[in-house]
Amino acid sequence: MREGLIVFPLSNLDILAVLFFTIALIYSSVGFGGGSAYLALLALTDMAHREMAMVALLCNIIVVSAGCFSRRRDISLSFLLPFLLFSVPLAYLGGQTVAEREIYRMVLGIALFIAALVMLLPRWPRASSPRPLPLVLALFLGGGIGFLSGFVGIGGGIFLAPLLYLLNLANSRKITATASSFILINSVAGLVGQGQKTMGLGPLWVYSPFFVAVFLGGQLGSWSSLKYFRH
Repeated sequence: MREGLIVFPLSNLDILAVLFFTIALIYSSVGFGGGSAYLALLALTDMAHREMAMVALLCNIIVVSAGCFSRRRDISLSFLLPFLLFSVPLAYLGGQTVAEREIYRMVLGIALFIAALVMLLPRWPRASSPRPLPLVLALFLGGGIGFLSGFVGIGGGIFLAPLLYLLNLANSRKITATASSFILINSVAGLVGQGQKTMGLGPLWVYSPFFVAVFLGGQLGSWSSLKYFRH
């Protein structure tokens, strides 16, 4: 059953695909997957809320896969793993959590609002060398962001990356690589949970124009990031 405030009807997939391409292009250039933006757009369509999360998570996986590969030299497993210890199982549990449409949209709205606020936080001077990573903080942040990621359908990097920057826990290159890896792994865990509680991934083939669009946008964004931008 289709649900939602219909602003962009799904009957016109071409226009939505162009928007998805643009989102993937912009977000991949800074190491993100664009899950929050896909969900904000899909919330204005007649897509069922249980499909929204799965589409956004799959788009995340497609986009950040290229970013993780291109930034593999900046990935520090010792820095990344503490965030994943709780985030992966909780992203899976979040994906399996069943919620009514109204509750899902309320949580989604709050998550998107917080994401917007986090992106608007001002920058201030930081110490020249990053602080050591407290294990308890990494477990707490990873677990909370992971559950929200699986439940709503985002990768979580849009929350993790600004926090790592504000807390001065790593340099910008490591933060970008960590966020990309975090998004990829949590999106996979969340998608598995979402798929098990619903109908699997088969019916999502209808939205294949979205997946092709984000693949192209993600590839172009990752390439342009490495060629023209410095992190």
